[in-house]
Amino acid sequence: MSDEKFVLAPASVPQQQFLASNSTITLYSGSAGAGKTFAIILNLVKFAIEENSTIVVFRRTSTQLRQNGGIWQEASGIFKRLFGKQVVIRSRDLEIYLPKYNSTIKFSHLQYDSDVNSHLGAQYSVIFFDEATLFDFNTQILPLMGRLRNANVKYRPQMFWATNPMYGHPIADMIKEYYLDDEGIHIAERSNIERFFIVQDGKFIWYDTLAEAESIHGKGVPRSFRSIRAHVTENIPLMKNNPDYYYNLLALPPIKRKIFLEGSWFCREEEAGYFKRDFCNVVDTPPLSVIKRVRAWDLSATKPSTANPNPDWTRGVLMSKDKQGMYTVEDLSSLRDRPYEVEKLILETALTDPEGTVVVLPVDPGQAGIAYANVVKVKLAEAGIYCKLVKVNKSKLIRFKPFAALAEAGHVQFVEDNWLEEMFVELESFNGDKNDGYHDDIVDACSDAVLVLNQGAREIPDMSMPELSGTVASSFSFDNLKPYSQQNMVIPTFNF
Repeated sequence: MSDEKFVLAPASVPQQQFLASNSTITLYSGSAGAGKTFAIILNLVKFAIEENSTIVVFRRTSTQLRQNGGIWQEASGIFKRLFGKQVVIRSRDLEIYLPKYNSTIKFSHLQYDSDVNSHLGAQYSVIFFDEATLFDFNTQILPLMGRLRNANVKYRPQMFWATNPMYGHPIADMIKEYYLDDEGIHIAERSNIERFFIVQDGKFIWYDTLAEAESIHGKGVPRSFRSIRAHVTENIPLMKNNPDYYYNLLALPPIKRKIFLEGSWFCREEEAGYFKRDFCNVVDTPPLSVIKRVRAWDLSATKPSTANPNPDWTRGVLMSKDKQGMYTVEDLSSLRDRPYEVEKLILETALTDPEGTVVVLPVDPGQAGIAYANVVKVKLAEAGIYCKLVKVNKSKLIRFKPFAALAEAGHVQFVEDNWLEEMFVELESFNGDKNDGYHDDIVDACSDAVLVLNQGAREIPDMSMPELSGTVASSFSFDNLKPYSQQNMVIPTFNF
């Protein structure tokens, strides 16, 4: 090392808050240019000089880890400068080792869900997800919470998420009720406020105080969480050395500006979508008079488990059509369980649906799929319920286009209920591609419902849907772009 002293310190108040956090999970998100990667590296140094630390940093792919300017290159360069000959850099294994502290930092990828399996036997004192929204929440992030255990360190194991916001990602569902405003933008006054939670049946239950949570669930059971808002204007070195970056964000079109400058979790670019909730009205009750009603099912028979915490759903969409050609989505039934429970749900739902409702079941290619569908059809027939089988012989996108076209033409409406937001998110997220972590069970059920509602009538024409580009610009104010006050903040530094 040279004789020049190297000082490593936070470049903003949010980075300082990220560095100081002792919550079980800490989220760092906001606008582009807010210094997410550097915030992680600060914490790597903080924990690496704690004895016996076992740290892992995840990016989605190995290419992202190794790319120029990526977190591996940045981190290894800083550790070399800080520690010189006292650090061991294992480039082939993507590991940094500090013999003095017996601390190891491993850089790894989770390109596929199965990659999680190689970490399930590990014990990590700290886990970082760089660009956390690129990971599947249920199959990659949540399972690794169980790896937060290391009895050889003097601090409580922690997990950190640094990311740009992403529409539809489960992290948004975690934080929207408390930390976000109506546009999905982080409320500045609630940044860095710690809350407490437990996970029950895959859902987060929140509490404002630890005492409240422990009074219900017992001491030591609840875990802590904080969400930190980061804004480009608070990144002092960037604003000083490259002010054009900020003004380039200001010049973006309205939706892109909301996403990349304001950090909105609710806005998204619509280039690939086929459905928008704005196409449809939401009504209080189903129509009184319909010409046909169906309950279309998309079937799965897998119960969530540690190995597969986010399997496909069994979904049943109740949809009707009236004389004016209006399609009403009236109800959604959902289940993730074994075949017996799925069949039980289908039968019980059919017995309680309005009289005359046709049950629609998909028939997958192959004899096994046909045989299973016929078994269920016979059971329904014995209960006096008519069932229609639909062969699945076209792509999901081709099957979905008629429903999407009807919605865009204003011929689809939805009944208000607690399942509606989940349905809208899936329908809007579907673009015909297979996306990791995103389900299309509701999509398929809606497609089959429209198909059967029109069988016996004139055939639905093959509709070519234009891909959506852009969205309606919303009002925008620049008054809230002032950085947080940095008065009275003690910024720690690492002097080497």
